[in-house]
Amino acid sequence: GALTTDEFRQHWPSAGMLRASGGGYRRNPGTIPAAVITDPDFWWLIGLYLAEGYRHCLRSNRGRYWSHVHRVAFCLNPDSDAASIVRLKDAVRRLFHRSPSHVSKARHTCEIVFNSEQMCEVLEVFGARAHDKHLPGWVFNLPASLHTELVHGYVQGDGTMGTRSRTGLSIACVSVSLQLLRDMQRVLLLLGVYSTLSHLRGA
Repeated sequence: GALTTDEFRQHWPSAGMLRASGGGYRRNPGTIPAAVITDPDFWWLIGLYLAEGYRHCLRSNRGRYWSHVHRVAFCLNPDSDAASIVRLKDAVRRLFHRSPSHVSKARHTCEIVFNSEQMCEVLEVFGARAHDKHLPGWVFNLPASLHTELVHGYVQGDGTMGTRSRTGLSIACVSVSLQLLRDMQRVLLLLGVYSTLSHLRGA
């Protein structure tokens, strides 16, 4: 069953100090502290990352020195996502003590970018590419309050709202990762919310 926040904080070292390595997982000594992992804003951020984020980790040799890049970025609409951008920036400053950059890409697109080796490594267990995104098994043991924030972040990134004559308000999310949609459906079920999956035409 779901853990309480205190129980999850206690068990976090056995789950969170692992990151993908080949076919399995290995200990990550630079893991994010439990106090951050159990913060609601962190899981809202994870949800937003699963919808609109990507990570860029690079280690290259430039002459005598090694160059390390650990970039986390979110692609958002500066108009329709204005409230999410404010929350995202505030969360990054508070949780990671970083000052995120706001990079305008096109008329209706911007990127919010920050650098964090620990965050890059943690995000690795959620999938390196869009098609690979998923939820690792231990996420399903999160407290309900953190599941709620995870869903909120994901919906704010990939969700669209509509109305149906019989059921009223509806929310639809689209992803190239079927596994991620199945995982989010499982989280919704844990929260007592029923949902359905369907394929888009031509997808």
